[in-house]
Amino acid sequence: MRFSTILVASLAGLGVVDGSCFCSPRNGCKCACGHSKLRPDSKWSWHGDGQDGFLGSHHCGSGKGHKVASNRKLGGGRFAWKCLYIRC
Repeated sequence: MRFSTILVASLAGLGVVDGSCFCSPRNGCKCACGHSKLRPDSKWSWHGDGQDGFLGSHHCGSGKGHKVASNRKLGGGRFAWKCLYIRC
């Protein structure tokens, strides 16, 4: 357990850790590999904070969903949750 924690921390320092973020209009985004500054607005859209990723479903990964640029506004729809796969 301790080794894996050290390994993850080391990889995070190198900027190569990937993880899924679960985003809701009410709660913002909570990420497996850290906190994201991504925040939803009142129109159910998101603005990037410099983290490129993929918009997908629960436990989405790099091969799933649509590529999302860090400065792109993710618009609309009536969804309650989205997953953003980001490279932390």
